Amino acid sequence: MLKITAYADRLLNDLDKLDWPEKVKKMQSEWIGKSYGAEVDFGVEGRDEKITVYTTRPDTLHGATFMVLAPEHAMAKSLATDETREAVEKYIFDSSMRSNVDRMQDKEKTGVFTGSYAINPLNGAKVPIWLSDYVLADYGTGAIMCVPAHDDRDFEFAKKFNIPIIQVIAKGWQRDREHDRGLYRGFRYHDQLRRVEWHGVFRTEKRSAGNDREERYRS
Repeated sequence: MLKITAYADRLLNDLDKLDWPEKVKKMQSEWIGKSYGAEVDFGVEGRDEKITVYTTRPDTLHGATFMVLAPEHAMAKSLATDETREAVEKYIFDSSMRSNVDRMQDKEKTGVFTGSYAINPLNGAKVPIWLSDYVLADYGTGAIMCVPAHDDRDFEFAKKFNIPIIQVIAKGWQRDREHDRGLYRGFRYHDQLRRVEWHGVFRTEKRSAGNDREERYRS
């Protein structure tokens, strides 16, 4: 079987040699799926464990108001509290009965709160940890940080379950007075990466098709 990941650079570079419409080239590039982003570790409150997420937008870390894990995530069941265990285990079982295709096509967001919280490594805020079948275990790390102000799926989920929505990206170079850590709204993307990395909270890396890890590096 051909592993696209191993040929991602060549596939992308050779697109320029093809006499194809730009729209088709763009679609092909997105299908190959190479991305640049970061791994961020969120500590779990009261436990000596961390949940790692992969994100292409670490500059929005201040706006992460909740986390979502795939129901198949290795930590999903253990994050349940006595009060939530029955609901969590039922949700995990129900999700296992659905295919990935069905889960991705379903427009209605479903989920269950585990009862546990993670800690935002940038601002120390408590972040509720949810399970939802719109996150797949084989995509990235099987866990995502959710920034509902700047992601449509996260926004839908937050609205349904009454989770706070915090805007962190705005036009221009407006000072963000809501935070005391010296971050600014409106910085260019790579400037934001450097500023967040100065706080030592993530590892930058490059990923290819299927989100297999291809190369890790530090800025």
